[in-house]
Amino acid sequence: MPRTDLERRYGPGIHEHTRRLVEAAGLTFDPSPKLPNTLHALQVTELAAEAGLGRDEAAEVVAEGRYADRIVASTQDANRLGVNGIPAFVLDRRLLVLGAQPEEVFEQAVAQLQETTPPAAN
Repeated sequence: MPRTDLERRYGPGIHEHTRRLVEAAGLTFDPSPKLPNTLHALQVTELAAEAGLGRDEAAEVVAEGRYADRIVASTQDANRLGVNGIPAFVLDRRLLVLGAQPEEVFEQAVAQLQETTPPAAN
C-alpha cells in the first residue's frame, strides 16, 4: 500500500510507528518493495534466516504468495476441526487440544485415543 494511503488511513507517523514496533520486536525494518511491509512478513523472513534458510528467498516466497493456496487450505481444514487459536494440536485427526497445556493433558489425550477405535475410513 502506498505510504500516502497508509497515512490517510492510519494518520501521519504510521511509518515511524511501524518501524519502532518492528525494531522493538528485535526485527530489522526494511520497507523493501520486494517484501510486503508487514510485521508478519518480516517475522517470517527472520525465522527463515534463524533456521538457516535464505532471507532473500523467504522474502521472495512471501512477496509472491508462493504457498498461499496451501496455507489457505490448511487453515480451512484446521477451522473445520475446531482450531481457532494457537497453539492447537490435532491428535490423530480425532482429538483437539487447544492452548499451551501441561504434559499430563497430552498424556491423557493419548490414552483417550488409545482407548477408542478410530472411525472407519470411507
